[in-house]
Amino acid sequence: MLVENAIKHNIISDKNPLKISITDKNNYLIVKNNIQLKDNIIESTKIGLNNLTERYKHISETAPEFYIKNNEYIAKIPLLEEE
Repeated sequence: MLVENAIKHNIISDKNPLKISITDKNNYLIVKNNIQLKDNIIESTKIGLNNLTERYKHISETAPEFYIKNNEYIAKIPLLEEE
């Protein structure tokens, strides 16, 4: 869903490639992408991100984080341990 959102909201071309990185750090899955927003995109409803946050409330005390820093959109999703 996070990669889909990056593709949906950003310009992608040979001249302006969308750069998405997926890593793990300190028990989080980190999904980052450079911001190059489309001009004609309808404002996001954030339904997908809200749904993800609500689901995490049922399975973890740690909530996902979503923010912008240094012209990058960053999603931090807590990794879950098997019980």
